[in-house]
Amino acid sequence: MDFLYKKELDIINNINAAILYCKNDEFSTILYANQYFYDLIGYTKKEMETIFNNRFADLVIDDVSEILVKVEEIISKGENLDFEFRMRRKDNSIIWLHDTAVYNKENNTFYVTLMDITYMKSIEYQKEKLNNYLNNITNKVIITDINGIIEYKNNEAENNDIYPKINENIKDYISENIIGYYKEELWDLVKNGENVEYETRVKINNSFLNHNKNQLIPIKDDLGKISNIMQISESVMKNNDLITHFPDRTMFKDYYEKVKLFIEDNFTIYIILLDIDNFKNLNDIYGHIIGDKIISETADKITSIINKKDYVCRYGGDEFIILLIEENDENIINKLMKIVETPSNNKELNGINITYSIGVAKQIDKLLSYFNLVDLADKALYNVKRKGKDNICFASDFKLIK
Repeated sequence: MDFLYKKELDIINNINAAILYCKNDEFSTILYANQYFYDLIGYTKKEMETIFNNRFADLVIDDVSEILVKVEEIISKGENLDFEFRMRRKDNSIIWLHDTAVYNKENNTFYVTLMDITYMKSIEYQKEKLNNYLNNITNKVIITDINGIIEYKNNEAENNDIYPKINENIKDYISENIIGYYKEELWDLVKNGENVEYETRVKINNSFLNHNKNQLIPIKDDLGKISNIMQISESVMKNNDLITHFPDRTMFKDYYEKVKLFIEDNFTIYIILLDIDNFKNLNDIYGHIIGDKIISETADKITSIINKKDYVCRYGGDEFIILLIEENDENIINKLMKIVETPSNNKELNGINITYSIGVAKQIDKLLSYFNLVDLADKALYNVKRKGKDNICFASDFKLIK
């Protein structure tokens, strides 16, 4: 090839890319190739000449006829070629190549550069596979950088308006909606390699809009350095009570066990059992649809008094169990009286006399178990029912409030 000088050949043969000069025919017959090309395919120059008669297309495992059609279209537009295809090497392995070429109209040839993109394709494939998996699970998945800036959301998270958007910080959402007592350094824990579990709850207009059990999981790179944080969120609303969207008893008890570890000295845990008076009769008189509305409105009234550290679940058909963190009995009474005295905001319930019997137990002795407290609240509730209902009773003295 007299048009190539030794200096240019030296440069071409020391480039980390395959450089070819090919005919524009159905075989892309090689007129010249640098050494990198032969190292890439595993065949020697002589083997390419004797085995394949320098036909590059014979190594391509994708449909060459489709590629040739596209080549003609691109040439007719006067554009440069830019393709990706697969090729089989001498050792039978398959690699991905990125082919860019400039057409030489005078000689009907191509100046071709080939880059091995197998590794990149493998990553893209794995990312596509992972993304497909994440988009087909029912949990919400968010991936952030080490500082909490959101980089990825699967479909479940993307279609949930309560979460921040891409490039916003997940920590703002967590701090606003997290339930209970958690250390300030929650994010630091996961940055230091720990898995962190916590709950978030969103309420609007005294109704639960969202309640999630969450995990923060550190993601490490090949060197073991934490590069990203993944949040996996499981909704408890769709799996539990369909009317109130409250979590179940197990979650309530688990929360109590966690929160009692962090309770401050000047605060007390109160366990409250609330029962809708004469609920069976209301159902019989007005029907189950109205009965469900009474349950729903009661849930909204309870939700209106709970703070981020409080918890609630539907304990039975017409009974609720509430965990409140307060400084004294007076605050508890004020909150419970708000439930009792708040009028109905549902026109269908106007004129229906809805009252509540409420039993209260407080954890004066930290040795008292969860079941001890529930039993005390139940005894206080029974005392209200025995003495005419529509009242509040503390298990500490079994006196009625109203």
